[in-house]
Amino acid sequence: MSTLPTWLTAFVEANRRRSKRLERRLPHTRPRLHVRYARTVARYADKRPDRVVVDLGAGRASHFVALQDPRSTAEIVGVDVDGGELALNEEVDSRVVVAPGAPLPFADASVDLVVSRSVLEHIAGVEATLAEAHRILVPGGRTIHVFASKRAPFSLLNRVLPGRASSWLLRNLVPGSDGRLGFPAHYEHCTASQMEQVLRRQGFEVERTEVSYYQSDYFGFLLPLYALSVVYERIVRAFGRRDLAATVLIVARKPKVRTTPGR
Repeated sequence: MSTLPTWLTAFVEANRRRSKRLERRLPHTRPRLHVRYARTVARYADKRPDRVVVDLGAGRASHFVALQDPRSTAEIVGVDVDGGELALNEEVDSRVVVAPGAPLPFADASVDLVVSRSVLEHIAGVEATLAEAHRILVPGGRTIHVFASKRAPFSLLNRVLPGRASSWLLRNLVPGSDGRLGFPAHYEHCTASQMEQVLRRQGFEVERTEVSYYQSDYFGFLLPLYALSVVYERIVRAFGRRDLAATVLIVARKPKVRTTPGR
């Protein structure tokens, strides 16, 4: 709930409406990688009956479930460090609460998909987490993640600002952020190229990497700031600087032929 004075709330809302009108004219705002992530996970989950999908950091919702075939028999296992948040997730078939940094409680080669949405940037020990994903995946299984890039302006601000200030700004200036944004972020290996390197070190084949440069909606509360952010995005996009992108979607596969991590 906003704690801003009424006049300032009205000012922010007016700026957000103008920013949204401008957004509709910007081609680089698409594709929305969080939507593409959900569609990609749903497609792989539906590929074969009785698939086991582990949703890391599932929290309150597993957004891909609504896009699955209603006839799907895939088992969705929600994994999170916060049992309270996970208890609110009605889209999973089972729930597993794990301690931060603990091994994933699944047998070797027992899972078909390991996925996460806006989670990797919050993990301390990303490489160990991906090593665990490799261990529990069946040969030919995939890991799919969408995450914030650490070099995007909003990510840099998130690291510079004190946690309390960051939470206040999100709560008051980014609608719908309560319970979704503002969690501590580490951004370990959180660029397209660094995450590809980590996945390959852990024995994965990187099948697809997509980036989105659009993150100006974080600054929609002030139209001039939004416009400045858009100019920045278009410049880095024109030069193909994908490690300066805002969001990364990556799909990697555990080979059917055994690959030793680190080689």
